Amino acid sequence: MFVTLALTEEKLNHNLTSLITLPMTDTAFLTAVLYQAIGSSVLALFVSNYAIAKVGVNRAASFIGISTVVSIIAGVLFLGEHFGGYQIIGAVIIITGVYLANMIIKI
Repeated sequence: MFVTLALTEEKLNHNLTSLITLPMTDTAFLTAVLYQAIGSSVLALFVSNYAIAKVGVNRAASFIGISTVVSIIAGVLFLGEHFGGYQIIGAVIIITGVYLANMIIKI
């Protein structure tokens, strides 16, 4: 979706060539793309496989929601984004859901 929007915007601004050649001309951009494509993705795959091997698919999948909470906190700490009531309520709901999904009930 974002690629389509970026290509459309650059086409309308008659600047499509600079967008296409950006990874070859800007090393910071190329580094960011390679980090995101290789570093983060590969590391996430290995950590996910390790978690599935240790706790099982169902329990590991329930922790996916925690990434949203981590993203909210990172946005507040590093980007200075607003942290309001809706974010607090959402984070509490996510953490409660993960806790309840992983709670061991002894009968």
